[in-house]
Amino acid sequence: MEQKNPGAVSSPACPFSAETQEKILHHFDHHSSLYRDHSAEALKLLRDQAPVAKTDAHGGFYVLTRYQDVLEAARDDERFCSFWGITIPTNKAPWDRAQTIPIDLDPPYNELFRDMMLPLFTPKAIDAYGVFLRQTATKLVDAFIEKGEADLARDFGSPLTALFTMELAGIDHAQADFYASTIQYGIAHPGDPDALARMAEARGRVSREVAAQKDNPRSGGLIDYLFKARVGGRPLMDWEIEAIVWLVLLGGVDSTQATISNMAVHLSDHPELKQRLIEHPDSWDDAVEEYLRLVTPQQGLSRTVTRETSLGGVELQRGDRVLMSWQAANLDESVFPNPNEIVLDRKNKRHLAFGIGKHRCMGSNIGRLEVLIALEQLLTRIPDFKVKAGEAELSADIGTVKAYKKVPITFTPGKRSA
Repeated sequence: MEQKNPGAVSSPACPFSAETQEKILHHFDHHSSLYRDHSAEALKLLRDQAPVAKTDAHGGFYVLTRYQDVLEAARDDERFCSFWGITIPTNKAPWDRAQTIPIDLDPPYNELFRDMMLPLFTPKAIDAYGVFLRQTATKLVDAFIEKGEADLARDFGSPLTALFTMELAGIDHAQADFYASTIQYGIAHPGDPDALARMAEARGRVSREVAAQKDNPRSGGLIDYLFKARVGGRPLMDWEIEAIVWLVLLGGVDSTQATISNMAVHLSDHPELKQRLIEHPDSWDDAVEEYLRLVTPQQGLSRTVTRETSLGGVELQRGDRVLMSWQAANLDESVFPNPNEIVLDRKNKRHLAFGIGKHRCMGSNIGRLEVLIALEQLLTRIPDFKVKAGEAELSADIGTVKAYKKVPITFTPGKRSA
């Protein structure tokens, strides 16, 4: 039987009216302005009253908000498949081939591609990336440190992650701003005709890049690597290379820069925590894990139910869509006590910011390194930074990635790096 939502009851812990509670419980929409402005509260309401809730938004789907339910669905590729699309709503028709590889594929096919890509994410490779990231972060801060003000989203987080993504992919750095601005706008405006057109233009540019590098590869880049690679004993087809590169660009230019901006806003609002981190650099790794959990950049991904089954006491049918809310799972107080706080000595670090199972983000350690290097720069070079009151601006839609489009800050001007 479908789970019954208990009647909405107003309480001091719930900021919503009965009417708004009803809307969240039965018509939940992670792309709505209500979710944008009250995501944590909305997810808590669902987790408390309807942890496997059915909504009629976007053609109908179930939203999972308990850690254990999200974990179960994400790990069970046989019952919950990815091939029919990993976002709600999806722009993937049933007959389409995979648009992003390997995340659109189910085992065993996604494992073949993951195994092929593993050499790009070894500890040795990540150490080499660290050199580029620190040099880039230093140059970006140098560009504004003497001014005493900047926009951390525009001047630091976005270019840092975009330039690194170009370096990883083997694409000219001059294209970083195009891909970053286009993809960030597209993710923040899903369904918007202009956004769709811009995303199509970017995808077309990827196709042309792959075609151009077939004869003249950029040595050392991802595209060059993929042309030489083998999957299941065969070379990759051009469209498969395009799908891999597109996934790297989508993840690389948006989610990590979103974490950096969210972290900066939180630190500005909690100066006592910022001071503690300044005084205790040995806690920075712990801080990175906590920020990934607290301000989970990618809010969640979807799966399609492959057969009649149950989850969290709710009966699901073949073809049902489920949204696995990483953010809700990471705020589950039964797993993470005091979930809305940064707890530097938290023992349980098994958050789901990078997903879990055979679709877990392969670049998770690179993402961690990017956030850590950003934190280093903020705390050592502009330690008294403060976000201008009321001027930080969230993206228009945070249903896929929770990001700030503007984070204006002020600080005591400093010196450029030697």
